[in-house]
Amino acid sequence: MYLQPYFRYIRKGATIREQPWLKPDVPGIVISKGRRMELDYLELPLNVVYKLPVGKGHLVGGLGPYIGFGLRGIMLLPTS
Repeated sequence: MYLQPYFRYIRKGATIREQPWLKPDVPGIVISKGRRMELDYLELPLNVVYKLPVGKGHLVGGLGPYIGFGLRGIMLLPTS
């Protein structure tokens, strides 16, 4: 068993597609097809990892918490 801390840069995002459950007619909310959202994070996971010898290799499993810091967020609109 060992501790595995490391930094990682993560980009998460979504694209709005035509969906029947979206309600574009809700007052104050504009949801249009083709919008994209991108979020950038710096994360520090602190995993506890266990290596189990299996045959000629190892089975590796781990779990643990992480701390994340949002670096940037952007909403991209479709160009016509």
